[in-house]
Amino acid sequence: MSHVHHERLAWDSARTVVTAIEANYWPWLAYQLGERIAPELREHVVDSFVRLNNRPEQFSAEVGIWRAVLTDVLNSRPHTSEVLADLMAETRHQMQLPVAV
Repeated sequence: MSHVHHERLAWDSARTVVTAIEANYWPWLAYQLGERIAPELREHVVDSFVRLNNRPEQFSAEVGIWRAVLTDVLNSRPHTSEVLADLMAETRHQMQLPVAV
């Protein structure tokens, strides 16, 4: 993979993650993020699911939260950028979404 712009990857991934959580793909996504990227991301997915379940209008705020979380992960583990990009492509494919949501 060529040079990855971490901020853009974090932003696009955040939108995909929150869309997946809203579409009820959160159990699969929590497992995949925890296994492939960082174990602590499982809890972040569950927390987002709970917040979105209680307040569906929370979508934009959740995207912002995820952008920050993923930016931190990419900054502390830059080697995960390709793995994250691949996982987000797989997630969009599973949900039959276009390249970016």
